[in-house]
Amino acid sequence: MSKDDIDKAVKEAEEYAAEDKKRREAVDIRNNADQMIYQTEKTMSEFGDKVTEEEKSKIEAAKEALKEALKGDNTDDIKAKQEERNNKDADNEVEDKLIDALVEKMSAEIPEVMYVTETENFVRDYDNRLRMQGLDLSTYCKYTGMTLDTIREQMRPRAEKQVKVRLVLEKIAKLEKLTALKKDIEAEYKRIAEAYNVPVDEVKKMIDAKDLGEDLKVKAAIDLVKEKAVITVA
Repeated sequence: MSKDDIDKAVKEAEEYAAEDKKRREAVDIRNNADQMIYQTEKTMSEFGDKVTEEEKSKIEAAKEALKEALKGDNTDDIKAKQEERNNKDADNEVEDKLIDALVEKMSAEIPEVMYVTETENFVRDYDNRLRMQGLDLSTYCKYTGMTLDTIREQMRPRAEKQVKVRLVLEKIAKLEKLTALKKDIEAEYKRIAEAYNVPVDEVKKMIDAKDLGEDLKVKAAIDLVKEKAVITVA
Protein backbone atom coordinates (compact mmCIF):
# COMPACT_ATOMS: atom_id res chain seq x y z
CA MET A 1 0.00 0.00 0.00
CA SER A 2 1.11 3.51 -0.75
CA LYS A 3 1.50 6.13 1.97
CA ASP A 4 -1.71 7.82 0.77
CA ASP A 5 -3.60 4.50 0.99
CA ILE A 6 -2.27 3.89 4.50
CA ASP A 7 -3.19 7.42 5.61
CA LYS A 8 -6.67 6.97 4.14
CA ALA A 9 -7.14 3.62 5.91
CA VAL A 10 -6.00 5.07 9.23
CA LYS A 11 -8.32 8.05 8.83
CA GLU A 12 -11.29 5.79 8.02
CA ALA A 13 -10.48 3.57 11.01
CA GLU A 14 -10.35 6.60 13.32
CA GLU A 15 -13.64 7.90 11.95
CA TYR A 16 -15.25 4.49 12.41
CA ALA A 17 -13.92 4.24 15.98
CA ALA A 18 -15.29 7.68 16.78
CA GLU A 19 -18.70 6.82 15.34
CA ASP A 20 -18.72 3.48 17.16
CA LYS A 21 -17.90 5.22 20.44
CA LYS A 22 -20.69 7.72 19.81
CA ARG A 23 -23.17 4.90 19.18
CA ARG A 24 -22.13 3.09 22.38
CA GLU A 25 -22.48 6.29 24.39
CA ALA A 26 -25.94 6.90 22.93
CA VAL A 27 -27.09 3.39 23.84
CA ASP A 28 -25.67 3.77 27.33
CA ILE A 29 -27.38 7.14 27.85
CA ARG A 30 -30.74 5.78 26.72
CA ASN A 31 -30.52 2.72 28.95
CA ASN A 32 -29.42 4.75 31.96
CA ALA A 33 -32.44 6.96 31.37
CA ASP A 34 -34.75 3.95 31.10
CA GLN A 35 -33.36 2.53 34.34
CA MET A 36 -33.89 5.89 36.04
CA ILE A 37 -37.54 5.97 34.92
CA TYR A 38 -38.09 2.39 36.09
CA GLN A 39 -36.56 3.07 39.52
CA THR A 40 -38.51 6.31 39.92
CA GLU A 41 -41.83 4.61 39.14
CA LYS A 42 -41.03 1.72 41.47
CA THR A 43 -39.96 3.98 44.31
CA MET A 44 -42.87 6.39 43.99
CA SER A 45 -45.41 3.56 43.87
CA GLU A 46 -44.03 2.26 47.16
CA PHE A 47 -43.01 5.42 49.03
CA GLY A 48 -44.77 8.27 47.23
CA ASP A 49 -47.05 9.04 50.13
CA LYS A 50 -44.06 9.80 52.35
CA VAL A 51 -43.18 12.98 50.42
CA THR A 52 -45.18 16.17 50.01
CA GLU A 53 -47.51 16.66 47.03
CA GLU A 54 -45.23 19.44 45.80
CA GLU A 55 -42.18 17.17 45.82
CA LYS A 56 -44.17 14.36 44.23
CA SER A 57 -45.35 16.64 41.41
CA LYS A 58 -41.79 17.77 40.72
CA ILE A 59 -40.54 14.19 40.58
CA GLU A 60 -43.38 13.08 38.28
CA ALA A 61 -42.86 16.07 35.98
CA ALA A 62 -39.13 15.33 35.67
CA LYS A 63 -39.85 11.65 35.00
CA GLU A 64 -42.40 12.45 32.26
CA ALA A 65 -40.00 14.92 30.66
CA LEU A 66 -37.37 12.20 30.54
CA LYS A 67 -39.87 9.75 29.01
CA GLU A 68 -40.71 12.31 26.32
CA ALA A 69 -37.02 12.89 25.57
CA LEU A 70 -36.54 9.13 25.06
CA LYS A 71 -39.05 9.20 22.20
CA GLY A 72 -36.53 11.23 20.19
CA ASP A 73 -32.91 10.72 19.17
CA ASN A 74 -31.38 13.80 20.80
CA THR A 75 -28.98 12.34 23.39
CA ASP A 76 -28.08 15.82 24.67
CA ASP A 77 -31.76 16.39 25.47
CA ILE A 78 -31.97 13.01 27.21
CA LYS A 79 -28.90 13.82 29.32
CA ALA A 80 -30.36 17.21 30.23
CA LYS A 81 -33.63 15.61 31.36
CA GLN A 82 -31.66 13.06 33.39
CA GLU A 83 -29.91 15.88 35.20
CA GLU A 84 -33.29 17.50 35.90
CA ARG A 85 -34.53 14.21 37.31
CA ASN A 86 -31.39 13.87 39.45
CA ASN A 87 -32.19 17.22 40.99
CA LYS A 88 -35.56 15.84 42.15
CA ASP A 89 -33.98 13.15 44.31
CA ALA A 90 -36.29 13.19 47.29
CA ASP A 91 -37.71 9.76 46.44
CA ASN A 92 -34.29 8.10 46.74
CA GLU A 93 -33.77 9.80 50.08
CA VAL A 94 -37.10 8.51 51.35
CA GLU A 95 -36.41 5.00 50.11
CA ASP A 96 -32.98 4.90 51.74
CA LYS A 97 -34.30 6.09 55.08
CA LEU A 98 -37.09 3.54 55.21
CA ILE A 99 -34.94 0.66 53.96
CA ASP A 100 -32.13 1.46 56.39
CA ALA A 101 -34.65 1.45 59.22
CA LEU A 102 -35.97 -1.95 58.11
CA VAL A 103 -32.62 -3.72 58.00
CA GLU A 104 -30.92 -1.93 60.90
CA LYS A 105 -31.75 -4.60 63.46
CA MET A 106 -31.40 -7.58 61.11
CA SER A 107 -28.79 -9.99 62.47
CA ALA A 108 -29.48 -13.20 60.53
CA GLU A 109 -26.71 -14.75 58.43
CA ILE A 110 -27.78 -14.66 54.80
CA PRO A 111 -26.56 -17.45 52.46
CA GLU A 112 -24.37 -16.27 49.60
CA VAL A 113 -26.63 -18.09 47.12
CA MET A 114 -29.43 -15.63 47.92
CA TYR A 115 -27.24 -12.69 46.93
CA VAL A 116 -26.13 -14.45 43.76
CA THR A 117 -29.71 -15.35 42.82
CA GLU A 118 -30.98 -11.82 43.39
CA THR A 119 -28.12 -10.37 41.36
CA GLU A 120 -29.10 -12.67 38.49
CA ASN A 121 -32.71 -11.53 38.91
CA PHE A 122 -31.55 -7.92 38.52
CA VAL A 123 -29.60 -8.83 35.38
CA ARG A 124 -32.57 -10.74 33.93
CA ASP A 125 -34.93 -7.87 34.72
CA TYR A 126 -32.57 -5.44 32.98
CA ASP A 127 -32.43 -7.73 29.95
CA ASN A 128 -36.24 -7.80 29.84
CA ARG A 129 -36.41 -4.01 29.91
CA LEU A 130 -33.83 -3.81 27.12
CA ARG A 131 -35.92 -6.21 25.04
CA MET A 132 -38.95 -3.98 25.52
CA GLN A 133 -36.87 -1.33 23.73
CA GLY A 134 -35.90 -3.68 20.91
CA LEU A 135 -32.46 -4.49 22.35
CA ASP A 136 -31.06 -7.27 24.51
CA LEU A 137 -28.23 -7.66 27.00
CA SER A 138 -25.86 -9.15 24.45
CA THR A 139 -26.29 -6.18 22.09
CA TYR A 140 -25.98 -3.74 25.00
CA CYS A 141 -22.67 -5.32 26.04
CA LYS A 142 -21.41 -5.19 22.48
CA TYR A 143 -22.09 -1.47 22.12
CA THR A 144 -20.88 -0.46 25.58
CA GLY A 145 -17.86 -2.74 25.79
CA MET A 146 -19.15 -4.11 29.10
CA THR A 147 -19.30 -7.77 30.12
CA LEU A 148 -21.92 -9.73 32.06
CA ASP A 149 -19.52 -9.92 35.00
CA THR A 150 -19.14 -6.13 35.01
CA ILE A 151 -22.91 -5.69 34.98
CA ARG A 152 -23.26 -8.21 37.81
CA GLU A 153 -20.62 -6.37 39.82
CA GLN A 154 -22.49 -3.08 39.39
CA MET A 155 -25.81 -4.63 40.43
CA ARG A 156 -24.49 -6.65 43.39
CA PRO A 157 -24.81 -3.89 46.08
CA ARG A 158 -28.43 -3.22 45.12
CA ALA A 159 -29.11 -6.95 45.08
CA GLU A 160 -27.70 -7.40 48.59
CA LYS A 161 -29.84 -4.56 49.87
CA GLN A 162 -32.92 -5.97 48.17
CA VAL A 163 -32.38 -9.43 49.71
CA LYS A 164 -32.18 -7.99 53.22
CA VAL A 165 -35.24 -5.81 52.79
CA ARG A 166 -37.27 -8.58 51.18
CA LEU A 167 -36.49 -11.02 54.00
CA VAL A 168 -37.78 -8.51 56.54
CA LEU A 169 -40.90 -7.72 54.51
CA GLU A 170 -41.68 -11.37 53.77
CA LYS A 171 -41.56 -12.03 57.51
CA ILE A 172 -43.99 -9.17 58.09
CA ALA A 173 -46.26 -10.47 55.31
CA LYS A 174 -46.27 -13.95 56.86
CA LEU A 175 -46.98 -12.70 60.37
CA GLU A 176 -49.78 -10.46 59.13
CA LYS A 177 -51.12 -13.23 56.83
CA LEU A 178 -51.11 -10.91 53.83
CA THR A 179 -52.41 -12.26 50.51
CA ALA A 180 -52.46 -11.22 46.86
CA LEU A 181 -55.84 -11.57 45.16
CA LYS A 182 -56.12 -12.61 41.51
CA LYS A 183 -57.66 -9.24 40.60
CA ASP A 184 -54.70 -7.47 42.20
CA ILE A 185 -52.25 -9.57 40.19
CA GLU A 186 -54.13 -8.79 36.98
CA ALA A 187 -54.15 -5.09 37.83
CA GLU A 188 -50.38 -5.19 38.42
CA TYR A 189 -49.84 -6.90 35.05
CA LYS A 190 -51.85 -4.12 33.43
CA ARG A 191 -49.88 -1.41 35.27
CA ILE A 192 -46.55 -2.86 34.14
CA ALA A 193 -47.80 -3.22 30.56
CA GLU A 194 -48.92 0.41 30.46
CA ALA A 195 -45.67 1.62 32.02
CA TYR A 196 -43.62 -0.05 29.26
CA ASN A 197 -46.20 0.30 26.49
CA VAL A 198 -46.29 -3.43 25.73
CA PRO A 199 -49.17 -5.96 25.54
CA VAL A 200 -50.24 -7.52 28.84
CA ASP A 201 -49.64 -10.99 27.38
CA GLU A 202 -45.99 -10.11 26.80
CA VAL A 203 -45.60 -9.08 30.43
CA LYS A 204 -47.20 -12.35 31.57
CA LYS A 205 -44.64 -14.29 29.55
CA MET A 206 -41.82 -12.49 31.35
CA ILE A 207 -43.21 -12.46 34.91
CA ASP A 208 -44.75 -15.50 36.58
CA ALA A 209 -48.06 -14.84 38.37
CA LYS A 210 -46.79 -16.51 41.56
CA ASP A 211 -43.72 -14.27 41.65
CA LEU A 212 -45.85 -11.21 41.00
CA GLY A 213 -48.16 -12.25 43.81
CA GLU A 214 -45.20 -12.48 46.19
CA ASP A 215 -44.11 -9.00 45.11
CA LEU A 216 -47.58 -7.65 45.88
CA LYS A 217 -47.51 -9.18 49.35
CA VAL A 218 -44.16 -7.53 49.98
CA LYS A 219 -45.60 -4.23 48.77
CA ALA A 220 -48.52 -4.69 51.17
CA ALA A 221 -46.00 -5.25 53.97
CA ILE A 222 -44.30 -1.98 52.99
CA ASP A 223 -47.66 -0.24 53.29
CA LEU A 224 -47.95 -1.52 56.86
CA VAL A 225 -44.48 -0.22 57.66
CA LYS A 226 -45.27 3.16 56.08
CA GLU A 227 -48.31 3.60 58.28
CA LYS A 228 -46.03 3.75 61.31
CA ALA A 229 -43.01 5.38 59.67
CA VAL A 230 -42.23 9.02 60.34
CA ILE A 231 -39.81 10.30 57.70
CA THR A 232 -38.74 13.89 57.16
CA VAL A 233 -37.47 14.83 53.71
CA ALA A 234 -34.91 17.61 53.71
